Amino acid sequence: MKNKRAFLVLGALFFIGMLLYVGNPGADGNGVRAATQEEAGRTITVSGTGEVQIKPDVAYVRLGVQTEEKSAEAAQQANARAFEKIREVLDQHQISENDIETVRFDLWPRYDYMEQKRVLRGYTLNHIIEITYRDMDGIGGLLDDLSRAGVNRVDQIRFDTEKQSKYEIEALEKAIASARQKAEAMVKAEGKQVSGVVQMVEEGSSVQPVRYDMVTVAKESASAETDVYSGEVTVRKSVRVVYEF
Repeated sequence: MKNKRAFLVLGALFFIGMLLYVGNPGADGNGVRAATQEEAGRTITVSGTGEVQIKPDVAYVRLGVQTEEKSAEAAQQANARAFEKIREVLDQHQISENDIETVRFDLWPRYDYMEQKRVLRGYTLNHIIEITYRDMDGIGGLLDDLSRAGVNRVDQIRFDTEKQSKYEIEALEKAIASARQKAEAMVKAEGKQVSGVVQMVEEGSSVQPVRYDMVTVAKESASAETDVYSGEVTVRKSVRVVYEF
């Protein structure tokens, strides 16, 4: 009789336990109740862009000498003589060898076509270097001195920054602040507040230097000085952020 009563009690307890489990459909296999969407919080995804505009601190100047002579040897000799004078000017402006790089050196024949025949007229040699220059106020004077020394090609001047990492961080901070501001404005309409960050992704990055192509510089007049305006370099960052509210 006692065994039968004990069996009935155990059966009743098991039945009650099953009813409690079925009555709580949000429980997992361990009996832990899963949080509802409202309890877990809602999310909002926004993007933000940050921009920093700065004065350039470095200029990259591509310039050189183009020589034309009757023979290849004469073209090379004339070009070499011109670069001796150019090297003197670079030394006067305290530009080290580490800041000078040859980016182009080519020699090719020039032909004319007469009576359906190709006639050799001479040779052209182009020697182009890129200079890294950090005196932003002295760039015009440098170009004029180089022009008087024999430079007859200024292919490009690019103003940029050597502190790119620093300004990228500033732009990134602005992008994150912009995203936060947008999120707070959007959830405020529902009487909510941003409570935290779920995910943050950097989506884009760009640095826009100031560039001038095929620059003409003063050559003959000692009183004329070339004006080159450096403008501003733009550093831009964008982010995508998922906020919880």
